[in-house]
Amino acid sequence: MKNIQEQVTDNKDTAIEKTNEVKEVVQEQVDNIPDHMNNSIEELSEKRDQVTESIQENYEDSWLARNKGWVLIGTIFAAIGTAVAFLFTRDRDLSVQAS
Repeated sequence: MKNIQEQVTDNKDTAIEKTNEVKEVVQEQVDNIPDHMNNSIEELSEKRDQVTESIQENYEDSWLARNKGWVLIGTIFAAIGTAVAFLFTRDRDLSVQAS
């Protein structure tokens, strides 16, 4: 009967062998992909990136242009809210220190 160390070593060796077999099968499959397919995939990926970038640029610019008034109003309300919160917390901090 094998001890635990021998079993672990055997399992590790088996795992390494299986991993190498899987790597070989994957490499064979990759090698079987025709070069024009690889080029097509790369071209599609580049086109996708270009379209995504273009959409993001156009959408961000047009959204900001359409909503700059609302953005300004929101910023003003946020500034007022921050100022009010500061004033209320400042008064409370001073009264706590005076006690």
